[in-house]
Amino acid sequence: MTINKILLGVSLAILSSQAMAETAHDHDHHHKGDDKPWSVHIDTRTYMTEIIDADDTSEEISDVFTHSHISGRYEFQNKISLNGSVILEGDPAGHAHGGEASRTGDHLFDDHPLFIEELTLNYDDDHYGLYAGKFRPTVGRDPHDTYGWWGLFVFEDFQIREKLGAGGYAKAHIDEVGYQKVELSSFFADTSFLQESLLNDRDEIDKDQGGISNTEDFSSFAGQLSGELGNDHLNYYIGYAHQGNDTGDDENRFSIGLDTHYDIRKNMTFSGMVDLSDISHLGGESDHDRRYSTIGLQLEIDQFVMGGSFTDIHNDATEADEAQDGHITQYSVGYNFMNGFGADLGYQGSDEEGEEKDRIGLQLRYHADF
Repeated sequence: MTINKILLGVSLAILSSQAMAETAHDHDHHHKGDDKPWSVHIDTRTYMTEIIDADDTSEEISDVFTHSHISGRYEFQNKISLNGSVILEGDPAGHAHGGEASRTGDHLFDDHPLFIEELTLNYDDDHYGLYAGKFRPTVGRDPHDTYGWWGLFVFEDFQIREKLGAGGYAKAHIDEVGYQKVELSSFFADTSFLQESLLNDRDEIDKDQGGISNTEDFSSFAGQLSGELGNDHLNYYIGYAHQGNDTGDDENRFSIGLDTHYDIRKNMTFSGMVDLSDISHLGGESDHDRRYSTIGLQLEIDQFVMGGSFTDIHNDATEADEAQDGHITQYSVGYNFMNGFGADLGYQGSDEEGEEKDRIGLQLRYHADF
């Protein structure tokens, strides 16, 4: 365990000092043409929230946490680059990733592990690319590309994250259709030292635990086709992922989505999105399927931004507590200040697993590219 912490520390130091990638979740790291061999992207989000109404009054609590990452790229010669993302991630109270126990009670920056989310070696040509390492397989919508202050957490709840493997993509522009891209990858769960964390510990995965994609072979894979639909205002994606399971049922998921961005006038932009993500054998459970259906809207006027989304959650399961349907409604109003700073006031109302909650809060954010 100690040697793993040392290896993790060395990896984090390399990522921080060389500042490697342009975005955290786009595997296309083709050099954009400037003279410097490196670039860095910073995205910090700090949430100050309060659950103002809950079925269980003991869950009406306040919470302060952050969800922040630094990603970077360092380009060597011959179109080869090293790319990575370091994340400092706290879960909101009453919420947890991957089925873990949710946090309760008032919290002030509690339980914030610092870990490597992605670390890949890439080869990027003009029309295709290859990568290998630790990454987030491309299937469905990037959680960071959502509307409303809480949209990130809606999509991260069912994302495939932190996998080891390899992948590649190809892209082209087709006349009268537009830009098109196809991406394929094969992977398994990260059981290496790269799953270690600093500051706070988190649950680690071992091969013996089993579970979806925890096979240490390439029986899991993902693919996605994305691009434009005839013009610059409408984009689509169609994705599929299969996660092998040595100890239960394989999980299969299908995602399809559309989004649009339209300039109404100068300094006024309307954006909309729809997403359908259907998961069979959720988490390897033979008798549990789930479908997320989301619609989101956003309006930007000068430096103001207003947005939100509604997500319907449909469960098909034999156990009564898992078969309960639900929904999440969230929206916010924000302002973009100078130099990458911004703030949002927001609301989220949820009905998940038979529990209803209403939450309000303030998000402070900062992003920058170097």
